[in-house]
Amino acid sequence: MLARVEPVALRPNPEVLDSLLGCIVEQQHPLRSSKKVHARLLDSMGLLVLKPEDAEAYIEATLKRYALSESKIKALAGVLASVEQGNWAREPGNRAELGQVLGPILGIGEWTLQMIELFDWAEPDVFPERDFHLGRALLALPGGPRTPAQVRRFAQRWAPQRSLAARLLWAGLG
Repeated sequence: MLARVEPVALRPNPEVLDSLLGCIVEQQHPLRSSKKVHARLLDSMGLLVLKPEDAEAYIEATLKRYALSESKIKALAGVLASVEQGNWAREPGNRAELGQVLGPILGIGEWTLQMIELFDWAEPDVFPERDFHLGRALLALPGGPRTPAQVRRFAQRWAPQRSLAARLLWAGLG
């Protein structure tokens, strides 16, 4: 599998809001197209990165362009309310603080927090055991695990670089 994937770099992204809204929108789409959805929305707005002051316009553009589930619309509204209340100056790496701000928002859970840690904060040892696409990639491995508990145990072999393992497995899906 390693021969098939491009080099994977862990680069921090200080704009957690950008990735958070991208996560919410992209959960609706297949893996191959999901990373393009957020980028296309930003491009249509003339933005490279989403900042808090652009959140409302981004959500409006998302709702006009994509048919999202009611739960995703509620999650987007919850994030917007958090931004409007000034709950957005987050210090990278502070998982407890991030959980306090995002935890009460309907539709934001452990998977979303792990995505922020993995992609935005470039934490080296995060493995989202409930990720659908990682589960598919692991099933293709000899003796691949089938349940989240099995995935957690299986992924221990890659500690303390589980984030890199996750990214390689995703990349291997193509």
